[in-house]
Amino acid sequence: QSMSIKGGSFSTGSADEDLTYASIYVGSQHAGEKVTIQIYYYRDGNLLNHGNMVPDHVKSDGYIDVKSADAYKYYPDYAEINLYDEAGTTLLDSQSVSLLPQSGTQTF
Repeated sequence: QSMSIKGGSFSTGSADEDLTYASIYVGSQHAGEKVTIQIYYYRDGNLLNHGNMVPDHVKSDGYIDVKSADAYKYYPDYAEINLYDEAGTTLLDSQSVSLLPQSGTQTF
């Protein structure tokens, strides 16, 4: 069965230098599978990052954990998640998430 984004969370600390952490749930049946993940963060319609393609794997609990490459001056109010296969060539799923621009953890 192909992998899809079933939910997850974003969390950001309150300090300017804090990174944004994403935890994306795809299901424990995919544990150990290698993926490439790309997350674009936005604030007020402006792109905050480069959307690096990050190689990762699904942990035993079914989550993929990704931290942002940079800290952002503004809290993101929107995130776009792209989940690719290991090679980064086939898009398996994508999901857009509206966020409250504040610190803390937000689930989707």
